[in-house]
Amino acid sequence: MEFKEIRDDHKLNTFLKKQGFSQFLQSSYWRDILHAQNQKIHCFVVVDDNNDIILSSLFVQYNYNSFKYYYLPRGPVLDKKYNEKKELKAEVLDFFFFELKEKIINKKTLFIRFEPNFNILDKDRNTIYNLNSFNIKRSLDIQPSKTRILDLENSEEELLKDMHSKTRYNIRLAKRKEVEILGAKDEKDFETFINLLKTTGERNKFSLHQEKHYRKLYENGKDKVKIYFAKHGDDIIAGAMFSFFGDTVTYLHGASANKKRNLMAPHLLQWQTILKAKNKGFKYYDFGGIDEKKWPGVTRFKVGFGGREYEFAGTYDLVLKPLSYYIYSVVRKIRRKFL
Repeated sequence: MEFKEIRDDHKLNTFLKKQGFSQFLQSSYWRDILHAQNQKIHCFVVVDDNNDIILSSLFVQYNYNSFKYYYLPRGPVLDKKYNEKKELKAEVLDFFFFELKEKIINKKTLFIRFEPNFNILDKDRNTIYNLNSFNIKRSLDIQPSKTRILDLENSEEELLKDMHSKTRYNIRLAKRKEVEILGAKDEKDFETFINLLKTTGERNKFSLHQEKHYRKLYENGKDKVKIYFAKHGDDIIAGAMFSFFGDTVTYLHGASANKKRNLMAPHLLQWQTILKAKNKGFKYYDFGGIDEKKWPGVTRFKVGFGGREYEFAGTYDLVLKPLSYYIYSVVRKIRRKFL
């Protein structure tokens, strides 16, 4: 095996697409989006003796006081053929983390935060395979730990049957009221989406990313990131942003206007995008995260479309400076309590 940096976007994306439930946050498109926001980011891979990628991950660098740490969003990604082979899996992971510490990390690195696309716990969920030589702590989740997935290989009739009856009713209602679904085309449409997001944030009292995040996501996502609107008459009453990557379409951000909410436009917007994804040959539709405690209304909305609940392995920190990490953890906990 060999650990190295990769600059071949096609090879990287091809590897990710083959793994099933393709992770957009590990793709070259997401790297380009972060680069456009002046983030320092690299991509490292482990290759086998045939120079084929068997594990890859983007590394996003953040600064914390005089230290820095790395974040691997939805990564590392391990070749799916290793997932059921415990010994091989442990061997690859041991090699990856050892090489990481030896070649990438310097004395100012506090920890490495990662979100593996595979289960790293044993059947009793208390031992991290044979990675006990590393100081690994369970961390607070950055990306949602649970999501809702639709299997798009099911027929349209099966997808509808799997929905909650109220969701089916709302889709039919929006159709009867002649709500239309259309795609964003220009800068004016992007501004419309931003205004919808601001309206939704104010109404539901949640914070938004900076506008440049959505702009870079849309502009640098190339043809992999799309915005769709629900329109009634002359009014745009709902909008949503999606990623189309590999075998999966993921719902990224959604928003709606204050008026005409009785037309249930977001339901039809989701349904039409689901059908579009299915017709284009995608295998999965990911609702982008659920959490009954944090987002009860949004979670009910997503669960209403049926599908199955999918739980990720979670977020972990590979600790490199235990004392400084302890201080960081205490400060982080205090900030979360009061902010």
